[in-house]
Amino acid sequence: MKCVRCLHGDAHKVAEAPDGSGAWEVYLCDRCNYSWRSTEEEDVINPEKRDPWFQLDKVDLDTLQIPCPIPPLVK
Repeated sequence: MKCVRCLHGDAHKVAEAPDGSGAWEVYLCDRCNYSWRSTEEEDVINPEKRDPWFQLDKVDLDTLQIPCPIPPLVK
């Protein structure tokens, strides 16, 4: 499945409505770590309608810094 943010085919379904109704599903991209629900607005899940500022399709993800580094565990 193609990710709506980085446009790579590394996304997959990770959850669905527990009642089996198919009312919603949650997807996750293993490449950019973006997740979204199937019930999001079009401007969130449709790359053609998203603000280009939020797209990561022309970004080398390996060069991005970790925004919130996790400190070492203190024992």
